[in-house]
Amino acid sequence: MNREAHPGPRTACPLDPRVVLLLAVLAAVHLGIWRNAVFLSGLAGAMFLGAFAAGALQGREMKMLRGALFLGVPLALVPLLWTPGRMWIEVPGGAQITYEGLAQAGEAILRVAGFAFMAAWLSAVLPAQALGRAVAWWLGPLERIGLPVERFALVLSLTVEEVPAAAERVMEIRGKIGASPARRLDAAIGHLAGLFRGPLAQTAGPPAAPPGLPPLPKTTSLDLIAATSVAAIFAAVDGLGRPFLHP
Repeated sequence: MNREAHPGPRTACPLDPRVVLLLAVLAAVHLGIWRNAVFLSGLAGAMFLGAFAAGALQGREMKMLRGALFLGVPLALVPLLWTPGRMWIEVPGGAQITYEGLAQAGEAILRVAGFAFMAAWLSAVLPAQALGRAVAWWLGPLERIGLPVERFALVLSLTVEEVPAAAERVMEIRGKIGASPARRLDAAIGHLAGLFRGPLAQTAGPPAAPPGLPPLPKTTSLDLIAATSVAAIFAAVDGLGRPFLHP
């Protein structure tokens, strides 16, 4: 991998993009492996505070966040209605809601909320290109076995950069369809054409030079302190709370 001689500028977050990505990965891993509603609530709450402090809970980001949280409802219904255990209530159709099902459904909701808040925080503090460069740095050793890490990171950054615009366009399509049923087909076609107008315009004419990923900033003592502190906190919680987190 080509390493830049000069460090790049800092992003909106004071931490190094590599550290930000590391913290997000640590949070995602623990959201997936913890099995206790109290600890999951604390982690999801921390992700919420991070997203709130980063200004990611307003406007377009808030709409996308609500959509992600809505996906947690069907994920919670499965354990809620089909988990055996001590019966709490019986719902129409013969299904029984158990205390164990309630606990697992709550954990599923907390996981989805935690992942949604984490993604909102990450997108707010880390631009797509900085994210791509951080991914390329962490996966750099894989280049020794021939994997195109730099290309993968570049494609990832470009994809992440286009997702908000595409999501906003889809929301506009839904709004037009609901607002004027008589013109729903024309509105949908017009907005769908807008989705492809930009990429088609970019591909017309002579090919442009492939964009590159920006250089990473220089690591500071604050980056090392943040990474070490968060890793130590997770290690301490894993060790002290093992009977509750991994029953």
